[in-house]
Order: sequence, then structure tokens, then C-alpha cells
Amino acid sequence: PDLGTGLVFIAITTALIIVAGITWRIILPIFIGTAALGGTLLWMALYAQDFLAKLGVKPYQLERIYSWLDPYSYASNEGRHLITSLNAIGSGEIFGKGFQGREVYVAES
Repeated sequence: PDLGTGLVFIAITTALIIVAGITWRIILPIFIGTAALGGTLLWMALYAQDFLAKLGVKPYQLERIYSWLDPYSYASNEGRHLITSLNAIGSGEIFGKGFQGREVYVAES
């Protein structure tokens, strides 16, 4: 049950399909369908939690989605890593901190 690995495989497969030279008339409907499915699942996570629970989605999985959408409401637990990551990326601004700049560490989960 590792969502991250599945998403990496999906990204690799998508890149291979694009590089393979398949026409956009075939790829575009697949991308639109995938985006619609993802949007529907996100909507269900926000407004139809009971139905997702019947499908087997566990509460901690929903909490990860909620912390991704609003990390500051979950700053003490699930959202802490996202907040520190945003601070680390945002502190570099356009050109970054460089070798001698002040380092911002990302907390381990």
C-alpha cells in the first residue's frame, strides 16, 4: 500500500508514452480522463468521506490529503514536513542560498 511508488511508476509511464511519439489525439483523452478521475477523487475526499471509507480508504490517508490542502491546520503532525519544506524552498528565493548561505533543514518524519 505505497502510494508514492505507484505515483512514480505512473510518472515514468507517462514520460515513456510522450517520448514514444504517440499522437496527441490518443494521449489527450487519456490525460483528460485521468485528470477528471483525480478531481473526482479529491472532491470525494473533501465531501464524501463516508463513501471512501466504505471503499477501504483509511482515515490516515484522508488526513494526508487534508494536510496537503491546508498544512497549517495540521502543523503539529501531518503538515509539519510540508511547512518546513515550503520554508526551505521559499527562503532561497530566486537564486537560492548558495554554498555559504544559511541552511534551512527539513525535519524528518
